Amino acid sequence: LAPDPPARRRLSRGLRALDPAWSPDGQWIAFLHNRGGSNNLGLMRQDGSQVRYLSDFRDDTQLYAPRWSPDGTELVLSIGRGGQRDIVTCRVDTAAAGQDLAVVGGQTPAPRPLLAALGGAASVAPAATEPGTAVPAAAAAAAAGGSLEVLVQTPGTDRDPVYSPDGGTVVFSSDVSGIFNLYAVDLATGAVRQLTNVTGGAFYPTVASDGQVYFTDYG
Repeated sequence: LAPDPPARRRLSRGLRALDPAWSPDGQWIAFLHNRGGSNNLGLMRQDGSQVRYLSDFRDDTQLYAPRWSPDGTELVLSIGRGGQRDIVTCRVDTAAAGQDLAVVGGQTPAPRPLLAALGGAASVAPAATEPGTAVPAAAAAAAAGGSLEVLVQTPGTDRDPVYSPDGGTVVFSSDVSGIFNLYAVDLATGAVRQLTNVTGGAFYPTVASDGQVYFTDYG
C-alpha cells in the first residue's frame, strides 16, 4: 500500500522562494528569493511570517544553498556573478527580527579577514563589479546582519559550503585543481586542507556529528 501523503502547509505566496534552510533553534527559515534575474537572501519565521531580506542584488547575481552555522549567527552560501562563483558568509542577528534587517545592495561583498586562497593564483580581494542599487537599512537595524563577506575565492568554481558541527570549519567543493574535490577551511586560522582526491567530482558534502564527511561522488 502506498503511504498516506504527508501533511503540507504553505508558508509563502509569490516569493519564488527556494533552497529553504531551518535555523538551529527551529524558529527561522533562510531562503533564496528569485526576481528579475537575480537571487536574494531572505529570512522568515517558521510559520512564514516576518519575512526579511538580507540582500538586494539587482545585477543578475545568483546565490546558492544557504546553510546555517551551528550557533545560528551566520549563514554560508555560494555567490555567482561576473562568471565567478565564490563562497561568502552573512552575519544574522535574529534578535533584531522586529526591525528591518540591514541590507546589502549590488556591491561586491567585502573580503573576510581570513580569506581561504587555494591554488596559488587565488585573489585576495573580490573582483570589482558595477555597484547596483542598494536599499538603505534603518540606522537602528545597522547591526542586525546582512553584510556579505568573501570566505573562499579561487580561480575555479567554489560551491556547496556547509559548517562542521562545532562551527569551526566550512567544508566545500571546488574545481580549482581541474576536478571538483572537497576542501575544509579553518575559520580561526584560514588554513585550508584538501579532503578528497576523486577523479569524477565530489559535491554536496554534509558533516556528521562525529566529523565524518558524506558527499556525492561522481566516480
